[in-house]
Amino acid sequence: MAAEPRSADGTDAVTRDPPRSSLEAQLQHADRPNREIIYQTNDGRRGFAPGDRIVLLENKRDLGVKNGMLGTVTAVEPDALQVRLDGAGQSAARLISIPVRSYHSFHHGFATTIHKSPGATVDRAFVMASTTMDRHLTYLAMTSHRHAVGLYAGRDELRDLKAMTASLGRSGAKETGARLRGCLCRAARAGRGH
Repeated sequence: MAAEPRSADGTDAVTRDPPRSSLEAQLQHADRPNREIIYQTNDGRRGFAPGDRIVLLENKRDLGVKNGMLGTVTAVEPDALQVRLDGAGQSAARLISIPVRSYHSFHHGFATTIHKSPGATVDRAFVMASTTMDRHLTYLAMTSHRHAVGLYAGRDELRDLKAMTASLGRSGAKETGARLRGCLCRAARAGRGH
C-alpha cells in the first residue's frame, strides 16, 4: 500500500517520471515542500499534504492514539505521516509518526460529528444544527470550544427559529425510553408466539 507523491499541479509524479521503481520516484520528489502524497486508507485512496487536518479513526495502543483524535499533518513521507496531535496549547501537543503501511484508519479531519468528538476541545467550533439534535447533543456541540462557536442551520433542515429552538431544546431521553419500551414489548409478544 505504497504512497504516491503528487506535485503542486496535481499530476501524479510516479506516472510522469520515466519508468523506474516507485520508491525511486518517491525519493526523487521527497525534497519538494508542500507536495501531496496519496495514501491508502480504510475509506480508499486519500491525498494528504503538510497543513491538512486529520482525524484518527481507530485506537492503536502502540502509537498512543485513540479513535476521534484530531491533528495537523506536519510532513508527508512515502512510509509515514508526521502529525501534531491537538492538545491544550502547543506545549501539550504531541508529535507522532503514523506508519501508513500498517495503520489505515485516518481521514481528513476538517469536520467531525458530535459523536466522534465528545471530550474534545477546539479553538473554534462550527456547529451545523439538524432536527436530529436534542438538548444533550446541542450542549455537547456548543461547549467544545475555547474561543468561539458558531451555530449554523440549513433552511431546508430547520425552516424557522421556533422549530430550531424546539428541536435543539427537546430531551432525547424520553424519545429513547419510549422506543426502548416499544422494542421490549414487541420482543415479549414475539417470544410468546403472538
